[in-house]
Amino acid sequence: MYFSIIAEKLKRTDKAVAEFFEQASVYFSDIVGFTKLASESRPMEVVGLLNDLYRALDAVISRHDVYKVCVIFVSRSSINT
Repeated sequence: MYFSIIAEKLKRTDKAVAEFFEQASVYFSDIVGFTKLASESRPMEVVGLLNDLYRALDAVISRHDVYKVCVIFVSRSSINT
């Protein structure tokens, strides 16, 4: 896996390594309605949902030569009056 190659480079040099690729695809996803769903569910139901989702995505990823980067972004809004 690509991540292990980068990890080995970092262990040897202790410096960040920039990589260049001629072509790349980026996939972004969002769980529409997740905040509402999570607020109406028990914590372990949310954990189960996310585990099932990540397992399904990992199963697809494992069949292809891809590098997975998982970034979780939680949007917060506030209004100051």
